[in-house]
Amino acid sequence: MNIKVFSKSTIKRYRPQNETVLISVQDSGNQEKSRNFVSHSRYRSILWLYFDDIESVNPPYSFSPSQARQIIETVVAVEANSPKTTIAVHCEAGVSRSQAIAHFIVSHFGTPSQIAEIENRDVPQKAGNKLVRTLLEQTYEQYKKEVSHGHLHK
Repeated sequence: MNIKVFSKSTIKRYRPQNETVLISVQDSGNQEKSRNFVSHSRYRSILWLYFDDIESVNPPYSFSPSQARQIIETVVAVEANSPKTTIAVHCEAGVSRSQAIAHFIVSHFGTPSQIAEIENRDVPQKAGNKLVRTLLEQTYEQYKKEVSHGHLHK
């Protein structure tokens, strides 16, 4: 699996060269806005998430465990069913929320070179938004326990 990180302005111009799943992170106030800034036909699937770039729990504006679960289930499905698929992640600026998601994905599903590529991006926080990272890590630990106890099918 290949991981790519984009800002909203660059994802608009992105033309995938192979099968790609998009994780689209939008501000919480954008739920009623059009999703037509990307060409849906370019992607195998799109996971639409709405939360603000804040690092404290403040529902419904902050990242949630259910959103973390959606990301994990998406990545696990890609890894199991089509590991050559690219996962493209974008948020408004491409430096905090999307960076956190990409860092999590490569840390648990990627290779050392993919980790280095994400960590070498020119962004202020190499691991991205702390709340996003923390909830992804906590949710993934819970997910792995459920899988190992037979509550979920691998």
